[in-house]
Amino acid sequence: MQWKWPKDRSDPSSKALVVTRNQVNMLNRCHLIKIYKILSPVFVVVIAWKCLSWLLLLLKGVIFPAPEDVAREFVGYLQGSPIFGHSLAGQTLATIKRWLLGYLLGTLTGLVVGLLCAISEWLAMAFYPVILMLQMVPGLAWIPVAILVVGIGPETSIFMIALATLPPVTIGLMEGIRGVPPEYLYVSRMCGDTAFRRFFMTQLPSALPSVMTGMRLALANSWRVVVAAEMVVGTGVGLGYVILQSRWDMNYEAAFVCIGVIVFLGIVTERWGFGHLEKYTVKRWGMLNE
Repeated sequence: MQWKWPKDRSDPSSKALVVTRNQVNMLNRCHLIKIYKILSPVFVVVIAWKCLSWLLLLLKGVIFPAPEDVAREFVGYLQGSPIFGHSLAGQTLATIKRWLLGYLLGTLTGLVVGLLCAISEWLAMAFYPVILMLQMVPGLAWIPVAILVVGIGPETSIFMIALATLPPVTIGLMEGIRGVPPEYLYVSRMCGDTAFRRFFMTQLPSALPSVMTGMRLALANSWRVVVAAEMVVGTGVGLGYVILQSRWDMNYEAAFVCIGVIVFLGIVTERWGFGHLEKYTVKRWGMLNE
């Protein structure tokens, strides 16, 4: 027996059913919007990629790897095919290890330096111009310095990642503390907070959105540096190393697979990692809107 909506809308039960139906429609609409937000960028990239491969083939006669070719190569790597002596998982884990060590080292150093500069105006006058100068230097420009300091090897990439990560985190913390609204400090003084408590309970939490922004900028900088360092320094394993070697072997599908893995890791880190971090810190404390 097929169920039908009641015709008498004056009945309270029918109103409840109408409200329920509206809620279901709203939930379905929200799910469709979420699916669209995920799939629409993928469709745009795939269509633009396919059109580019056709245009290059027609205009210049260049065989540009199509999306289906790269997908086929990716499936082969997932099934265990080696890629320059290592599996795709091994190449990816090597890059993640270097990136994570360098990013954590640079972030912790940046937080310590930023905290000291925020506490002492004299330290800020001495270190802030130096941090700004480091911010202006491209990551690849540190390759000669890194080779002289730590030599050639995985430590070179870690050193360069730390240098690329430190300035955005330090500047984010310092600018966040400087930008605390005066009303917050006034209320803290009225409550009788000491300078120590006012700094750690009012100024530092208020600066967290700026710190998160600095860490996000450092994330993008560090990913660019680790891939470029693996390409230039020659670590022997890693996604950047695979991209460089694929040029000599004319295996451009492998290069595009590694580029896709890099993009995926960056999006997951930014959306999932920082999303959860914001959820349990600045959003929970009301520093950002939901």
